[in-house]
Amino acid sequence: MRTITKSVFQTNKANTSEQKLRGGYYTPLALATYLASWALRTGNESILEPSCGDGNFIEALLQRFSTLSKSRKKRIAKIIAIELEDQELLKAQHRAEKHPNASNQHIEYQWICDDFFSAYSNLGTAKK
Repeated sequence: MRTITKSVFQTNKANTSEQKLRGGYYTPLALATYLASWALRTGNESILEPSCGDGNFIEALLQRFSTLSKSRKKRIAKIIAIELEDQELLKAQHRAEKHPNASNQHIEYQWICDDFFSAYSNLGTAKK
């Protein structure tokens, strides 16, 4: 019979942050921009951002909506942004409000500070 022992080893990594412990990962803006340009086709989409962090995807979505609105067709989009950390949600809201094209966009926002799974079940969109 083989015995498994737990080994202790040295590491050069810094102590694990609270962000890492909760699984927080912030998507780089360049990647968020690429995904937004791939996903948004008409500018009338409804977007569910399950973990908006400080708003990189929101910023990328606003830029994409701006590009699509140059066709002069009326566009109405909806963004539901969910974030567990209240300070990060506030950062995302601030970025959306300060976006250069925010005033001429027809976007309905819903900002939710909660765990995604709890929030989703309360949105009325979950299948029963």
